[in-house]
Amino acid sequence: MNKPKKNSKKCLIIYFSLGGTTFKVANKISEGLLRSGYKVDLFNITENKHLTINKYSLIGIGFPVYMFRTPFNVIDYVKKLPSLDGIKYFVFILMGSGVIGSAGNKIRRILTKKKAREVGYLNLRGRDEYLGYLREGCLFSPQNPTKEELKQAFDFGHNLVDHMKVGFKKKPFDPPLKVLNYYIEIFLTCRFFVKYIYSWAFFLKKKKCTFEKKGCRVCIETCPVKNIKENRKRPVWRGFSCILCGYCELKCPEEAIISPFHFPFFRLFLKYNVKKGIQNPAVDHTFVVIKNGRIEPVKVKKGAQPFLLK
Repeated sequence: MNKPKKNSKKCLIIYFSLGGTTFKVANKISEGLLRSGYKVDLFNITENKHLTINKYSLIGIGFPVYMFRTPFNVIDYVKKLPSLDGIKYFVFILMGSGVIGSAGNKIRRILTKKKAREVGYLNLRGRDEYLGYLREGCLFSPQNPTKEELKQAFDFGHNLVDHMKVGFKKKPFDPPLKVLNYYIEIFLTCRFFVKYIYSWAFFLKKKKCTFEKKGCRVCIETCPVKNIKENRKRPVWRGFSCILCGYCELKCPEEAIISPFHFPFFRLFLKYNVKKGIQNPAVDHTFVVIKNGRIEPVKVKKGAQPFLLK
């Protein structure tokens, strides 16, 4: 791999975004870098294009946190990168419920092993459109990222140049989780279970699905990893690339999909997480229902728990 020119000022920001929140932050970081004289390319991992990394002197990786972990497709993409041989990097993550976990640490370690040099790390709140929590009637951080956080993202990008000039003191890794339930949930959603059990546990309410009658392809088109295929005039979940984001069920306009998030043991952990999130004064939340592929706010009595709406 050829080293980029020392005077090169070109950055590649690689991000994963479904609802657009991570893109907003990536775009603001990009604006900050542009202000500092950098040329910036933005790339959503879902585009699945081949990129020539060695023409960039700086790369950024951004993603939302699911189930206290890095999305599998982000891990796969970063692992497939060639040796970065001194290229500078930064990582930014978004979490809605206020619990970070080790998601950022994992990507930082992978990039460091590829001989890249860290120059920045940022974590912000993001609108938490995670199906597991939405099904329990709660949307965390509904207004995030806020104007203040977007300005923070802009300043982060703008200040990266100064960090690279004077030397950047690497931030410590995020502390480990302190709640046993979270570790159990991480175990239950590990890649082995997702690949060999959960990815085969999606079902259709055939009477509701309009794939055959009206040609609806929303689930196929919205799946970020192309895990849903057409078979016998209906969608099927038969790939091994599922990341358990639940976006197919969330966006289905006919509410025809039943995902593993309906499993009773899953809901026990999700209810616990929702309860803890609501009790956290630093995290905003609103009560919602999923209706025909949309997230709609609902009014509840003061003190009511969202999962009691079911």
